[in-house]
Amino acid sequence: MPDAPSAPDIFSDLFQTHISPVGVTVVFALTDPVAAVTGKEVNKPVGTYRTSLENWKLILMSGRKQLKDLEAKGSFSVPLSQPLLDHLKLTPQDW
Repeated sequence: MPDAPSAPDIFSDLFQTHISPVGVTVVFALTDPVAAVTGKEVNKPVGTYRTSLENWKLILMSGRKQLKDLEAKGSFSVPLSQPLLDHLKLTPQDW
């Protein structure tokens, strides 16, 4: 049996989530470093992830639990800036 192809290893500092009644698409991208200088928002997509609503919910629930457990055990918190939370219309209470 042939070896399965390896999955690409990607890094992303941006994401867009699109949710519909039949599934979720997450587009991962990198910020173009030139954008900071020119003021133009040019981002390079590096990967797209598509999944079912059920799987997406499990990913989010599992990830939240793991990170909250890690923060509790390590006596530290992963900081998020207020401008970032404001941009995403989130509050610390959402966590």
